[in-house]
Amino acid sequence: MNYEMEELLPLVAELSEKYTGFESTSITYEEASQLMEAVLYCIQEPDAGHEGIVTVSQKLPARQAYELGFEAVIRKVKLALDKYNQMLPSFCCYKCRCLHDTFINGIPEFFKRYDARFCPQDTILTLDYPVVSLAPKLCGIDRIYAYINCIYLEQAFLGQFSEKSVSDILYRYHRQYTDLVENICEIVFMNVVAHLLAQKSLQDMEFRNEDYQKIQNVFLSKEQHQIREQALLAVKSFIQKYMTPSTQPDILGQELLLYLSASLDNILTRLNIAAKSGSLNHLL
Repeated sequence: MNYEMEELLPLVAELSEKYTGFESTSITYEEASQLMEAVLYCIQEPDAGHEGIVTVSQKLPARQAYELGFEAVIRKVKLALDKYNQMLPSFCCYKCRCLHDTFINGIPEFFKRYDARFCPQDTILTLDYPVVSLAPKLCGIDRIYAYINCIYLEQAFLGQFSEKSVSDILYRYHRQYTDLVENICEIVFMNVVAHLLAQKSLQDMEFRNEDYQKIQNVFLSKEQHQIREQALLAVKSFIQKYMTPSTQPDILGQELLLYLSASLDNILTRLNIAAKSGSLNHLL
């Protein structure tokens, strides 16, 4: 929803009074811009529930939209913190320093420093550990909440394997993987996709020359879109088998499929190049 400046300025003025502790009416241009962004962030908060209150043809007053948005921001902070705390006891970084530093050391700093009232748009952290899929325009608590959910999905996927199996896959990928600034879930997922293409049991983690040949034959005999369809069906089957509702909520399986699928094109491209250059043994 778009609002005219005359609707927004009173909200910024009230926020500036609170910002200065009602001791001054003067703030810098930078501070005024920050507070205007804070107002707009809350008004545009996607989880404010505007659609459930008004019809499509109606428009909330700016003040009501801001107040609903601010409440939604506070709720999302609580949801994000609750999810983070629930993940901590079983969280495993697989000795990946970047993941550990970002999730274990960085995320708590966000919650300590986040200012939902005066600067909700500030993400604070650089989130150095890269996740598979994260909307680039998200900021503030929206970005942190989405990021935590990405890590949650990755942990659910990696948790289907033993810690040693994951570490072995990462070590074969790069002997100094602990220092890599790469997404470890995608590396393990690439290994799973290669297993599926080679029609090889996941119980046997070691690739042999005949496995490399099978993967190479797939890329030599089929078009990329055909391979993607084959891989996607195999991934769906894998998730249905290992992420069943009896052990995980069904919605998790759907979210995980969408999340992993975001890296599938990149994985198939890398496998294709390695297969045709005869260097799969250096990738898997």
